[in-house]
Amino acid sequence: MPHLRTRRRPCSPSRGFALVVVLLLMVLLTVLGVGLLSVSSIALRGTEKSTFEGRAKANAQLALILALGKLQREVGPDTRATAPASILGNDGIEHPHWTGVWSTRATNGGPLFTRNDKVSGLSDTRESARDRKQSALDWLVSGVETGLSINPRSRIDGSPAKLVGPGTVGDNNAASEVSAPQVAIQPGTPQQGHYAWWVGDLGVKANIATPDAFAGKTPDATNPAAGGWFRLMTSQEADASAIASPTLLDAAKKRRLVSETPPQLLRPQPATFGKHFHDFTTQSEGVLADMANGGLKRDLTAYFLSSGKIADSHGLAGL
Repeated sequence: MPHLRTRRRPCSPSRGFALVVVLLLMVLLTVLGVGLLSVSSIALRGTEKSTFEGRAKANAQLALILALGKLQREVGPDTRATAPASILGNDGIEHPHWTGVWSTRATNGGPLFTRNDKVSGLSDTRESARDRKQSALDWLVSGVETGLSINPRSRIDGSPAKLVGPGTVGDNNAASEVSAPQVAIQPGTPQQGHYAWWVGDLGVKANIATPDAFAGKTPDATNPAAGGWFRLMTSQEADASAIASPTLLDAAKKRRLVSETPPQLLRPQPATFGKHFHDFTTQSEGVLADMANGGLKRDLTAYFLSSGKIADSHGLAGL
């Protein structure tokens, strides 16, 4: 039998190339899959962040609505007065900057002061040992709307919300910080958040944005229109030397103050103004209400701007 010899056919180069292509496609699909998972994870986290951010904004808006409602309800009547809790004294006051509301009428609806010229003029109808804390109608801070017992002498149970902190009043100034109780929204429901609010009293702050229009003028009986008498009848200019020198905060610059931020630029250290956060303001508005009897006070604007001969609407000529 003849000797049979077999020939080995050479391997086709296309078979190895196909293997390499398959491996590259698998790597590409793996990278693409990992990339899509990463993008999906980032999008999911972004969605959760947007959800939490929207919920936080909704909670903040709710707190603002509750604060405005409480302010209107308690301070809306003319016969009301507000003051910080520090008016109660310095001993045992945990929250001296909480704003309290007091009625300027007696418990029977009558005036707190009665006039008796035969005795001593005005007499206080209140008891001499009256506790001002107990006579406060309410405190303008979160928690009162839920029935929580609010007392500026007591510490806040749980974790309070710091509404005025070092970023506003500066470091190492804990006495000027303001905290309020946190109120849970839908207690028992996870991830619904909390809210807190506090109403500050601008009425106890000095307005440094109002210059004295009659500075340097003295009263002159022969020339009432000169403006000297106006200095005695109107508010005086607030002393802002604690936060700025007179050259840095002159009358022209005071008229340009529109917020509480510019005074921080008047000195190298913004913390200087932060220490006086509860002392100065650039915005103070109010209603000329008669807190003793209700209604509005008499409008003497026409008289102040006259030479002393124009009567107001109530006929106060020659006042």
